[in-house]
Amino acid sequence: MAKTGLARCERHSGGVLCAALLGVVLLGFPALGQIADPPAALEHLRAGLAARDEKRFDDAARELETAVGLAPNVAEIHLNLGLVYHESGRFPEAARSFRRALTLQPDLRGVERFLGFALLSAGNFEEAAGHLERAREEDPGEATVSAWLGLAYLRSGEPEKAIPRLGFARESKPGDLDLLFYSAQAHEAAAARLRAELLARAPDSARARQAIAEDHALNGRTAEAIEAYQRVLAADPSLPGIHQALGELYADSSRDEKAAEHYQKELDGGGGGPPPHYRYGRVLLRLGRSAAALEQLLRAVEGAPGRAETHFYLGKAQLDQGQFSAAKASFLAALAAGPAVQTAMSAHYQLSQILRPEGKDEEAAGHLREFRRLRGQVIREDQQGKR
Repeated sequence: MAKTGLARCERHSGGVLCAALLGVVLLGFPALGQIADPPAALEHLRAGLAARDEKRFDDAARELETAVGLAPNVAEIHLNLGLVYHESGRFPEAARSFRRALTLQPDLRGVERFLGFALLSAGNFEEAAGHLERAREEDPGEATVSAWLGLAYLRSGEPEKAIPRLGFARESKPGDLDLLFYSAQAHEAAAARLRAELLARAPDSARARQAIAEDHALNGRTAEAIEAYQRVLAADPSLPGIHQALGELYADSSRDEKAAEHYQKELDGGGGGPPPHYRYGRVLLRLGRSAAALEQLLRAVEGAPGRAETHFYLGKAQLDQGQFSAAKASFLAALAAGPAVQTAMSAHYQLSQILRPEGKDEEAAGHLREFRRLRGQVIREDQQGKR
C-alpha cells in the first residue's frame, strides 16, 4: 500500500522520510561550480554533501555550518544545511535554515515545502499550514504536499480545511492507511464542531434532537437512539428521514414488525432522501410477506439496477411467489453484478434448485459445483481467521 509517512512524522520520527521525499528537488539547483563564493566555503559545502550522502549527518552538519559561516548569503547552503538538520530530527534548526534560504532567495522553488515540513514535524502546525499552502500553490498537483497540509490543518484545529486537502491526497494514494485515518479524524472533528454549534444555537429544536439521536445510533446506543428519534418526531412529525432511521434501528435489532411500520410511514410521508424500498423489502421477506416484499424490491431494483444484493433478494421474493423464470433472471443478474461471496454462493444454490426441475441437469450441476467451491472457500477463510 502507498504510504505518506504522516504518522511517522507526527511522532517526530519521520525526518529521514521527509527529507528523502524532498531531496530530489535538489537536482534542479545550480551546479556547485556556479556558486561564486570563497573557495573554502565551496570545499566545506562539498564535504558536507558527501557526508550527507553517506548518512554521516553530524559530520555533514558541521561542514555545512562552516560553509554557512564563510558564505552566509548563499541560499543553497542554508537549504542543504536545513535538509541535514531535518534528517537528523533537528526540526527547529531545520526551519531556521529554510527560513534563511527563503529570505535570501524568495523565488527558490521547493523551500516553502521544506519549511512547512520542518515546522509540521516540530509541532508548529499553524505556521506550517501557511507555508504548505504556498507550496501547494507552487505545485497544485503534488499529493504529498496536500497530505501534509491536511494534517497541519487538522492539528491546528481547522478540520474543515483539512478535509479537501486530505481528500485530494487520497485520490492519488487510495490505499494509504494514514490518509484514511486522518481523513476520518477530520470528518469526525468537523461534524462534532458543527453539531456543537447546532446544539448551542437551538438546543430544543428538532434538528438538535436529531443530531443527538444520530450520535447515539453511530455509537451503538440503540435504545437511546430510538428514544431520541421519538423525541424528534414529537418536535416535528414532518421531518424527513426520521421514520427511516427508526426503521433501520428496529431492523438491526430484529424487531421487524416495528421496522416495517416505520418504513411504511416514511414512504407514506414522501420522505426526503432515498426511499427505503430495499431494506423494507428484506424486512417484509423475513416477516413472510413475500408479495409485499416483491413490490418493494422491484422498486429497489429500478432505483439501483446494478446492486447485486437487490437482485438477489428480489429473486428470493419471486421464488416464494412461484415466479420461477423471473427468479432465475434475478439470480443471474445478481451474479452478473459481482456480488459478495456469500450472496454469490446462495445465488448459485438457488439457480441449481430452479434449473433441475426444468430438466437442465448439466446447467444445474454447474451452479451446484460453484456453490460448493465458494462454500469451501468460505470455510477455509473462517478456519484461517480462527488461527
